[in-house]
Amino acid sequence: MPSKKMAVQTGNSCAAHCHVIAVAEMFDTTSKMTPWYAEKVVWPAIRFEVGENQGHTDGLAALENTDPRKLERFANTVGGGEAITATLKCDDTAKAAALKHHVTGVAVQKLDLLFNLIKGQNATVTTAIDEGSYYNCTFLMFNGPAPTPAVFGGGMHNILVTRSGGNIWHYNSNEAHPAWVRTAGNDAWKVLPNQNGGIHSYVFTGVMVAMQSKV
Repeated sequence: MPSKKMAVQTGNSCAAHCHVIAVAEMFDTTSKMTPWYAEKVVWPAIRFEVGENQGHTDGLAALENTDPRKLERFANTVGGGEAITATLKCDDTAKAAALKHHVTGVAVQKLDLLFNLIKGQNATVTTAIDEGSYYNCTFLMFNGPAPTPAVFGGGMHNILVTRSGGNIWHYNSNEAHPAWVRTAGNDAWKVLPNQNGGIHSYVFTGVMVAMQSKV
């Protein structure tokens, strides 16, 4: 089972923490598994910036959220000093479920636009969690124990997902004491209620960066 972990993230550096933990797990190393590397090297390289994407992502930039396309490029070009293959995957089925059941009104339009922007020319896939691969997954963030439209926070959060020993595990870096948690069932990880002591919940957007070792 996966076992690498770090202290709770600083700010909104969740995707960077997930990347560093994934590298540490794949190569069984702690050489780059530090909050400093995650927050000072990885995070600045993968965030949305104000003024990009014709202003469509300025709200996410203000929240210091991560651009999955930059995360994919970083993993493929810098990684953790290791040989990594990273692939941006976009699941239309998961996206539709997230929009249909958990957000309403103008938020649906904004999120659909964001998904299509990120997806670009990438083929639609049905995401599966394979043994030995690590998935830096983008979730909608809700300010309540259950993910209802009334408490949608407007931002995103990244959670790391993998399969090990036939079970699916997820790692949430903004818990007070982050740890790998076994998820009951193949799809249960896509909706995570009662996180962070019951004050947040998360729903998978259909966007993930899949990482595998080339070795």
